[in-house]
Amino acid sequence: MARCGYNPAVCRLLAFACFGSLLLAPTPASACKCGEYDPSFLAGAAWTPLVVVANVQHHLDGKRRGKPNSLEVALLRVLKGHEARATLRISAMGGANCQANAHDFTEGSSWVMALSPVSARMSRRYREAGVAVPDFVLLGMCGTFYLEVAGGNVRVTHEGEWISEVGERELPLEALAQRLRRRTSPRTSSRGR
Repeated sequence: MARCGYNPAVCRLLAFACFGSLLLAPTPASACKCGEYDPSFLAGAAWTPLVVVANVQHHLDGKRRGKPNSLEVALLRVLKGHEARATLRISAMGGANCQANAHDFTEGSSWVMALSPVSARMSRRYREAGVAVPDFVLLGMCGTFYLEVAGGNVRVTHEGEWISEVGERELPLEALAQRLRRRTSPRTSSRGR
């Protein structure tokens, strides 16, 4: 055994601590740093400005080893917010930090997606660097921000996620659209009646 220059008991303790830290080190599968989050789609969609039904047109390659990290989608319907473009680029979908993987969205499939624009801080950094602010939107992370559309229904695609707080895993698309409208419509006061 190599000598560490300390009392043998201290050397054993240091070796045990180093070995233990290797066992507890995060792996790629546990790279998500979200901690606790509400896994319901309606909770995630509540704070995003745009919810759309979109059809995946293409995977777009990222800068790292040609792996897709973006999608080009055709808008089929806007459920919340406003969007004039017929196609959107959804970026930063590399699977890190609880993000979705672009390859999970097959070309030709349709999804309900809760989206956000590039943040003001990120836009400022682009402008300060003299670079045009990218024209893409972001799919949320640390929650459920997408639902697969199939046969007029929407459904979650991962275990432990659901559509609403009551644990629904599948729902007609029209019922979801109604719930989104109810959550985003102005509340009326009962005092003025």
